[in-house]
Amino acid sequence: MIIRKATLEDFPQIDAFDVFALDRKAEINRGEILVAIIDDKIAGYITHNKNFYGGAFVQFVCVNDCFKKMGVAKALFAEVEKLYKEAGNKIIFSSTEDDNEIMLGFFERNNWKRSGIIYNIQKQAEIVFIKRLIDSDEEFQYYPQLYK
Repeated sequence: MIIRKATLEDFPQIDAFDVFALDRKAEINRGEILVAIIDDKIAGYITHNKNFYGGAFVQFVCVNDCFKKMGVAKALFAEVEKLYKEAGNKIIFSSTEDDNEIMLGFFERNNWKRSGIIYNIQKQAEIVFIKRLIDSDEEFQYYPQLYK
């Protein structure tokens, strides 16, 4: 499996299996999408940016049905985590709907911690997850004084 930045030439393959049904061209142009390649086919993609209150955030991950259960999502997340860790980020965020059992299990198995819940942005509640990118025994802290 090869993980690399998406190019506009990848868009038709991404669009063919993108369950989120969004036009990914702008994200590709900004360098915010990585793709996983297996047998010269796009097996999955992940979108990431630093638009979550200035912090690293994985917004979407999608795996082509033909390549599920092959570690594609795990490999994509690992590459994004590596990119942000090398850039000096200490933490990364992501989220999923409260009824997405597959992603809830993925986050739990891969050492992501629940950070909060956002209600009323869609039908389902959105659960926000956080992962530490540096080794530390320190507990995550909530700093309410930042929001006064």
